[in-house]
Amino acid sequence: MKISYALCYDKIAIILRSKANSLNKQGTLYFDTINGERDIDLIFKSWSGVDLGLFLGYLTPKALRQSLDRNTTINSDFSLSLDRHKYPELTLLRMTIEEGKNTGATLLIHYDFFESPFGPLVIGSTAKGVCYLMFYKDAHEALSGLCSTFPNAHFIQKETHHHRTVKNFVKGNRGESEKITLHVKGTSFQWQVWQELLNISSGHLTTYGFIAKQLKKPLAARAVGTAIGRNLIALLIPCHRVLGASGAIGQYRWETTRKTALIGWEAAQFNVDKLE
Repeated sequence: MKISYALCYDKIAIILRSKANSLNKQGTLYFDTINGERDIDLIFKSWSGVDLGLFLGYLTPKALRQSLDRNTTINSDFSLSLDRHKYPELTLLRMTIEEGKNTGATLLIHYDFFESPFGPLVIGSTAKGVCYLMFYKDAHEALSGLCSTFPNAHFIQKETHHHRTVKNFVKGNRGESEKITLHVKGTSFQWQVWQELLNISSGHLTTYGFIAKQLKKPLAARAVGTAIGRNLIALLIPCHRVLGASGAIGQYRWETTRKTALIGWEAAQFNVDKLE
């Protein structure tokens, strides 16, 4: 599916917020009557491939629980891709002690900004791979966030091969042979949690508790949540695919509305694929 970048994510987010009460406790959909409902359906169909009613249907408590049920065992076939039919080869590389000490004193980080179907992103990369990918509202604040994460690193605004690979992937036009390397800073436990996230297939969801069990630490669900909250790589390390044990969408570092949009969008692609 080709994303129309003329359709700003902000408009999608506004619609989702206005429809937040369309899901009642029983998971039944009901709609208020608003002007332009037909236009809203067209916007959603262009953006996600389905109309608003069907999109919201993927977000009912029942639908979310079914997505959790599909993932009773984490699938070893990583399938995040925004291009539904081609999956990137993704490598998670942990920064060495030398690279991570003094919060990046040995690092040269190139950074850039770009648009995505889910809002603008700031990307940073070392020579080894992508080290930072964050949604943002204000470019100055975005750059400040990057610099505060690696306060002793050297920064240059320049597009690199790593950036182009991620941009092409997000826009759905990457080459089959291209690979994405993530060069991440984190503790051993955080790295293990993030590695588990890579195994959650697009259109599937899991829980903090399930990831804890996968790590053979069944009582560490809260610690898993903390590690997920420290994720510096949006989209590619898919922390948006993790829900609470109740099936509630829950909080998200980059806003709950965006997490809702991501879950609904991926559910739409998953269900379209089943029909093709």
